[in-house]
Amino acid sequence: GFATVDLGYLYNVFAFIHSTAEGILFEFDDKALGISHKMNFPRNPDNYLTTFKSGKTSVHVEKSHERGILNIDCNFKDRLKFKGSFLFSLKSHQPLRVLNPSVPTRFTFTEKCSPLTTTDFELSVDGNSLEYEMDKVVAVYDWSGGYLGRETNWYWTAFGAILENGTSIGANFAAFTNETYFSENAFWIDHTRTRVNRVIYDFNPQTPYESWHIYDEAGTLGLRFTPQGERNDKM
Repeated sequence: GFATVDLGYLYNVFAFIHSTAEGILFEFDDKALGISHKMNFPRNPDNYLTTFKSGKTSVHVEKSHERGILNIDCNFKDRLKFKGSFLFSLKSHQPLRVLNPSVPTRFTFTEKCSPLTTTDFELSVDGNSLEYEMDKVVAVYDWSGGYLGRETNWYWTAFGAILENGTSIGANFAAFTNETYFSENAFWIDHTRTRVNRVIYDFNPQTPYESWHIYDEAGTLGLRFTPQGERNDKM
């Protein structure tokens, strides 16, 4: 997983790789002041080239709905490296695109989609290429921008996969954020999107490593999962 964040006064880039058997294999975090100009983050969610360069770390993300592509090329401290090209367009993938007021005079926009598939992907840790089945590699996409509150807290679930029979599945669910008018909840089966109005997260915050239950009032959705790890950041 990786992200680039432009808060105006501060840039934040982070990445991690998790193994079911071994837990977190590598975690990276870099922060820089906005005046450093280390990041280029265009405000166009449909066509852009986002870049970040700091020492041995570089991030390159190119997206074009018009051409139907998402290209990534990332190097984190010469340790975690990955690059690939993913198919992604408005027509073929039916992404979830939501524009909501965060307060009456401000707004937040987000685009989510899962899964994006590839025929061209490379991944290595400390110079060792990792083994994977190319037809099972997928990406989960999220682009968000706007005016969030100074303090934000929310629950968020996102996943994607290719099943053994070749069916592609993906989902995005959230609660407590950016849902004043329209929800951020949807799931995709073979790139066909189904909207879900509001979801409920049922778990014990005091024991977060126990089972989580996510469902909706209509009974369309019912998910259970048990956490295996965490990423946290205090600054």
